[in-house]
Amino acid sequence: MKEWVKLYSWFVLAVVIIGFLGGCASKFNNILPPDDFLQKKNASIGLIWTSNANIQYPEGPEYTAKHYMLGQQGLLDIAVARSFSDKLSKALSEIKLKDLMKEHYFNVFQRAFENNNFNVKINPDPYCQKNHRFGTYNEYCTNSLDLTKSPTRGFVYDYKPVIEDLGVDYLLVIELSMHGTGRSYYGMLPTSPPKGYTALVSYLINGRTEEVISQRSSSVVEPVNGEWDEPPEYANLMNAARASFEIAINEVFIDIFKQAP
Repeated sequence: MKEWVKLYSWFVLAVVIIGFLGGCASKFNNILPPDDFLQKKNASIGLIWTSNANIQYPEGPEYTAKHYMLGQQGLLDIAVARSFSDKLSKALSEIKLKDLMKEHYFNVFQRAFENNNFNVKINPDPYCQKNHRFGTYNEYCTNSLDLTKSPTRGFVYDYKPVIEDLGVDYLLVIELSMHGTGRSYYGMLPTSPPKGYTALVSYLINGRTEEVISQRSSSVVEPVNGEWDEPPEYANLMNAARASFEIAINEVFIDIFKQAP
């Protein structure tokens, strides 16, 4: 029964991914920060991130890159396809999301904000939902967030307690939906080689009014440079996965600082 629950979680996740790629992203309006945002005097900003990457792994592994199977699949198809991707999943488990955030988000954005005279506060551990609406429980979720109803964005995370805890004027949030590799399937058979894949959304929030003053949705598919099927490390494929993350996070940086990092 436990295994079927996990398979069902995978099935639901596949539907979510297809919906995201097929239409949800088109309904999301990117908003650039106000022109005078970087001219704020004596302003403070918090940098945090959230992750839903453990929806399909409620009991583990930790926050690492994952392999996403896209396409028309039933539960049995997913079970069989997963059995053939175990080696790939093991290689992906070596990519720690917290390390990626530190290297390409916290270090880079903190330096840039401080160069613009912002006081920066960081919580490097991911924020998340401990109990997810799909019925899964995430034991790795330590910074638990509640959901609140937004009149324009539906159900969203409530960041007010985070803003109060950090004591900041602004909050920059990276909501990481997916990171790792993606591959198309029809039933249990792959129909494309795997590629690096990252999907994230950023929100820049006014801490006083809780208004979202800037937002961006980034979905990056990065082809592999060279041969991908080289177990056990899959070096070229892992490079593509990491590159997809860097490209996605750099899009957020360019929105805010008007230049590449």
